Formats: sequence, structure tokens, C-alpha cells
Amino acid sequence: MADKASLSGLRRSIRADLSRAGVDASCAFDCLVAVTEACTQVLLHHPGEADDAAAITWQIDSGCVRFQILERSTRTSAKASHPSGGGRSTFAGLEVIPNDLPLALVNGLMDEVIVRDGSGGRITTLTKQLP
Repeated sequence: MADKASLSGLRRSIRADLSRAGVDASCAFDCLVAVTEACTQVLLHHPGEADDAAAITWQIDSGCVRFQILERSTRTSAKASHPSGGGRSTFAGLEVIPNDLPLALVNGLMDEVIVRDGSGGRITTLTKQLP
């Protein structure tokens, strides 16, 4: 995932898989919005970086759908988000102020959101229970 165009293709793939699995339209909509928002945040953290800056996988089971978004650590993104920045960072010439609105939106749409930071990057797992 490297740009908005690849995000569009990703959404089409997810939508098709959810439809084939018979996932309710309302539930599918929630998933698409949450995944789009999570991926958009990754794109904002890695503007113009290579395709391997992030990867997303998903699995649809009988009771839930689970998305995993891996945001790989890079020198630029680690520098931009380092806590010593006092809550504000300069990224590509723009001041970035941390904002919890995207995470609040994703939390409101999904049944479980887990964000783990590790040596290989950040893994965000989004889970939606299926009706």
C-alpha cells in the first residue's frame, strides 16, 4: 500500500471478499470505513515511501472478520512520532498535532482494536463480530 490508488484497490478487494462471504452490508460498510481510516493514517505517516511501508491482511471466519495492518518502522516515521517532540512534529514541512479522532472512529466501528508496537513496526488488529 503506497498511495490512495492502492487504497482504492484494497477496498474493492475487501468489499468483494466480504460480499462473497455473505457479510451483512452494514457490517461490511463499518469494516471498510475503519480499514480505510487506519490505512489512511499509515499513508499520512509514510508519504511517498515504497510499497513495503505497510501491509494489510484479512481473514473472514464464521463469527468475525479480522484485519491486520502492519506499519513498518522507518527512520522518517520513527523520527516524526518520537515522544521527545513534545506532542508536535514537523513532517514534510507541516506541523502534525496528535489527534485521537481517527482512532475513536475506528474504535466506534469495530468490536476490538488492538495496536501493538514492536521492533518491526506497528501492528493494528481490527476485529468485527459478524451477526
